[in-house]
Amino acid sequence: MKLSDESDNKTVMTSRYVLDANSLITYAVYGEDGDWQFFSDEDVMESDTCVVTVKQILELDDSLHSLDLKQGQAAERSDADSPWQTAKQKDNRNNLFSEDDEN
Repeated sequence: MKLSDESDNKTVMTSRYVLDANSLITYAVYGEDGDWQFFSDEDVMESDTCVVTVKQILELDDSLHSLDLKQGQAAERSDADSPWQTAKQKDNRNNLFSEDDEN
């Protein structure tokens, strides 16, 4: 599914690094449950997560308009000029939090 085909007010998960520090989104997951997650290169712990809408995440990164994934797929890119490539899901990012924050 294309992210841009989702409802503008559907919620997605990202991190404070993307929102507050303007870190580049380099990894995206379209989960088995139909939820989207977007990360930068920083390690993410539970306290770093943020919920925004599809509209907000698309406004942050125009390249996400072209993102087209099947449920359970992930995509990554190395920099802003690189195209999105289908990738294997990363365990720590798929779970949103690093293991150190599960207390």
